[in-house]
Amino acid sequence: MWNSKGLSSIASCVGVPIMLDKQTLNRTRMSYARVCVEIDTSCEFPSSIPVYLDGMLAFEVDVEYPWKPPMYTHCKTFNHSSIACKKVVEIVQKNPITQGSQCFTSSTQTVSREGLKGNSTGSSHTIDQEGGARSHFIKTNDGGPSKLAPVKNTDLKRSGRDNYNNDTSGRIWIGWDPCEVKITILHSSAQCIFVLVDTIKGFYFVATFVYGNNDIGIRRYLWEDICNFSQYNSRPWIILGDFNFILSPTDKTGGAEIRPYHYQYLSNCVQEAHLMDLPYSGGFYTWFNKKGATRIGFKIDRIMVNMERIDQFVDSKAEFLPPGVSDHSTSVASIFEKRKHGPPPFRFFNYMTEEPGFLELIRRI
Repeated sequence: MWNSKGLSSIASCVGVPIMLDKQTLNRTRMSYARVCVEIDTSCEFPSSIPVYLDGMLAFEVDVEYPWKPPMYTHCKTFNHSSIACKKVVEIVQKNPITQGSQCFTSSTQTVSREGLKGNSTGSSHTIDQEGGARSHFIKTNDGGPSKLAPVKNTDLKRSGRDNYNNDTSGRIWIGWDPCEVKITILHSSAQCIFVLVDTIKGFYFVATFVYGNNDIGIRRYLWEDICNFSQYNSRPWIILGDFNFILSPTDKTGGAEIRPYHYQYLSNCVQEAHLMDLPYSGGFYTWFNKKGATRIGFKIDRIMVNMERIDQFVDSKAEFLPPGVSDHSTSVASIFEKRKHGPPPFRFFNYMTEEPGFLELIRRI
């Protein structure tokens, strides 16, 4: 059964088989097979597939799904969201929002435009005027190695938040420019902070900053926070940070063989919350152990969004910069809102005058 024909027959119970991954095709990993399958909206994602030989049940093949495409249940379509749906009238709920025993309260932080303080150090260099991830930073040089520093000086006591109240080490710090956005804290825990971002240009969305615990038992509370929030959230949502967990077997290079329990918890969480990776550029693996011949790399830092966020910022993208002093890659999400560029320029193609009847058509107009 471990060949293209046999695996395709089994995968056909889910959808239309497209391709096998390299390790499955070359039989270099025999613990499980991976098949890319095109599915229909009616797919029920079976957890096992029975295999019959000579009319008798021989065995059952367990099936796992590293990723399920988000599907809007009302319309039964993929690549769709409640914002784009014309069949449903969106009901906007005001905070606090209670779901079961979970209650997320709001505390709004308003900062005046005069609330900017601080001094810059070093000499700045010209940044890319065309935008992109690197334009959010400038390089400074104080006689030592170059380093990244925020472009604008902001008083973090007035326009910053952390989670010291939830974790004594204050694992997550958030800073923002009060001249550009207003931040509302929706929920804070030891591993994540949910905020509502309201920009001066009238755009709003939810942002979740994540730093997953190293302990797999404690980390399950992070998955619960994300899934609980997704149950009632209908707003554009971006979630980013260090999850300390991989999403699929391809998210690791080197070291011991990957088993399903190494990625299934985040995979299940992402599927339930209807999240997907924001299109990105830069490095794939975001953390390395830096041990030469025994080098191991993981993609544990991610920037993910829901369909509402994609509909709102169609040109948004992410970039993973090369690691610096940290063993993690810096991740930057750029927002390119819908710009108004004016009417398109008029263009006339001379070859059209050579078409029969063209001049006569123009005279009639």
